[in-house]
Amino acid sequence: MRKLLRNNFFAGLSGVFVCVGPVSAAQAPVVDITSGGARVRGGPSMEERVTKLESVLENRTLEEFAARIDAMQQDLQRLQGDAETVNHNIEDLKRKQRELYLDLDHRLRTLETAQHSSNGSGGDIVPNAITASLDERANYDAAFGTMRDGKYEQAIIELQSFLKKYPNSEHAANAQYWLGEAFYLQHRYDTALIAFEQVVTRYPASPKISDALLKLGLAQYELGVWDKSAQALKEVVTKFPNTSQAQLATQRLEQIRLEGH
Repeated sequence: MRKLLRNNFFAGLSGVFVCVGPVSAAQAPVVDITSGGARVRGGPSMEERVTKLESVLENRTLEEFAARIDAMQQDLQRLQGDAETVNHNIEDLKRKQRELYLDLDHRLRTLETAQHSSNGSGGDIVPNAITASLDERANYDAAFGTMRDGKYEQAIIELQSFLKKYPNSEHAANAQYWLGEAFYLQHRYDTALIAFEQVVTRYPASPKISDALLKLGLAQYELGVWDKSAQALKEVVTKFPNTSQAQLATQRLEQIRLEGH
């Protein structure tokens, strides 16, 4: 097409002669019209000029294209930065939520201990038993504090030590649950699964049963054991309706259904 346009242009130019006013030989440029194209004697041919113009236009198009690519890259980098900021905010919210939950659990356990003491034998309590109870509580609080600080590996060591030292403690169920939680937060789902199962089997009357059963189902989900995961989650919904644990279990059950597992 470009070649056809050039030929038509030169063909038209070769058949046209225009003279406007008298022009002296010294002033008028000498135009050589040949089959090779129009050329002003001493200057570039018309074809060379057209080629040069095409080159300029092509370069300008490439520059515009490069500028658009650069703008798109900048937009992509900005979007990636926004995504990283959002992910950071989500992780920060999760951390704060976990800290609030841990603090609330600690406060509830303190109140339970206080009520238990007030309903006990009062002044008939043996001093050695009081000392042992205080040591037990101090050990649990220390392990719990480590967990709350996000030092999960150290918390695992301290919680396991507590359970070994105080297997019949009133805090044993909680310690077992937080042990599973520490494994879960480290993505050690197989070990977390065992820990949560022990909460359910060893401490069936514990207030932590609903949490342990929920996390049991979530750990099984992460391990790809879809049927058992759904079974545990349905049990949470059935046994603990109208709770936050049941709501979370329902959401994960819907996710399992949508994923076709």
